[in-house]
Amino acid sequence: MLRREAGAPARGRAAPKPPRPGHVAQRDYEYVRKGSANLFYSVEPLAGRHRVEATPNRTAARTARALKHVADAYPRARTIHLVWDNLNTHCEKTLTDTFGQKEGHALWCRFTVHYTPRRDMLRSKD
Repeated sequence: MLRREAGAPARGRAAPKPPRPGHVAQRDYEYVRKGSANLFYSVEPLAGRHRVEATPNRTAARTARALKHVADAYPRARTIHLVWDNLNTHCEKTLTDTFGQKEGHALWCRFTVHYTPRRDMLRSKD
């Protein structure tokens, strides 16, 4: 499974609110953005293996290189199961644009792709 995720931002402590009469003082956390990152996860749960690659942003070329790293880690595998959402870069074109038609297509054929259902497909149609 290859998963792409935005990095978690840092959180800072907000100044405490003055308590109302008869109440205890409370503290809250405030969101403070310290930047963002993109994380590619590849997971092999039964073997207990995982790989994480952090990148400053998400591009089709970075996605293609992350898939190549996964494929290179399993040179003898007949197929690699890939669980993906329906992002626009999650397709064969990403690989062929990055590595060329022949190499990109050969790399794509190494994967058995399983797309997760879109959120609108999960809603019941009453």
